[in-house]
Amino acid sequence: MADKKEIKRVEKKPQRKKKESLFYMGPTIKKGLLEKGAIFRGELPKTVEDLVKSNPVVKALIVSKKDYLSACKDMRTKGSRMQTLYNQALKGGK
Repeated sequence: MADKKEIKRVEKKPQRKKKESLFYMGPTIKKGLLEKGAIFRGELPKTVEDLVKSNPVVKALIVSKKDYLSACKDMRTKGSRMQTLYNQALKGGK
């Protein structure tokens, strides 16, 4: 006689979306609204999101985890894009 094979159902667990880490590379803005070196996991807080919408310099200074090391290196290079953006943010530039 032939052996009966059991069929096992394997339920797939829904995969969680990984929350991307975002790093703010600019100076502290508006008395702590956005602090130098802030790290965000997932979505930005509403107050920061509003600031990003109104200020493209701030938006450019928020980088993903995969871009963080190159942004740090760029920040130390005189005249680089990141350093220029940082200086603009210091002056309150938009």
